[in-house]
Amino acid sequence: MKKTLCFIALGTVLCAMPVLKTNAQEITAPKNAVKMNLFPLAAKTFAFEYERALIGKLTAVGMFSYRAESNLPFVSSWSSLIDDEDAKEALGNTKQGATSFALEARYYTGKKGAMRGFYLAPYIKSANYTSSVPFNVDIDAADIDKIDVNGNLKAFTFGLGFGTQFSLGKNITLDWKIIAPGYGSSNGTLKGKANRQLTDDEVAEIQEQLDEQLSDLPVVKAEADVNKDGIKVKMKGPWAGIRTGLSIGYKF
Repeated sequence: MKKTLCFIALGTVLCAMPVLKTNAQEITAPKNAVKMNLFPLAAKTFAFEYERALIGKLTAVGMFSYRAESNLPFVSSWSSLIDDEDAKEALGNTKQGATSFALEARYYTGKKGAMRGFYLAPYIKSANYTSSVPFNVDIDAADIDKIDVNGNLKAFTFGLGFGTQFSLGKNITLDWKIIAPGYGSSNGTLKGKANRQLTDDEVAEIQEQLDEQLSDLPVVKAEADVNKDGIKVKMKGPWAGIRTGLSIGYKF
């Protein structure tokens, strides 16, 4: 009888071992990951992410990106959308910096749980763009040929992303954000001061030139106000974008 009970107890322990092993793996599985997005580096942008496993297949992600003020990325590619040559030249000489923050909730659809496999990711994003634009003016005055305009544009968007994450060993992860379209709104102001007081005729000429150039800008609607001291441009309108990325990270 004692031998029979021993065999039953031994069998029970052996059957329970896989379950115990699985539970141990779940307990010790990394719940945090820090990552760097490689794609934005092509545009001189540094983007970082922190992901935290919450419960079940859900995780939360915080993102931060920064680009120092420099020429617009890939301006030669999308300037073909603009017909006005002066506007093209102005955009070619424009410098812009950007800082953004995003919050994302992820749901992993597979059986491997959080931080592995395909995921759906609704998100919100706040971005601030600083700009420096040399506006060329064509007036009958030898001492004024351009007015430097500076300011910022703020954009707020929300969207839905799709991606997949792979484990490259125990602590290394590869996160491919396939596509994440977003839509929202934007507004901002640019100001520029002339190096002297403008005459009434010069104000009228610059106003006409500025209105013509701003009418060709895509997406954002812009209104210009020119006075004797300089230029003020207000921008407001819809804002759309597509996020993507390939991030390498460390899980812990």
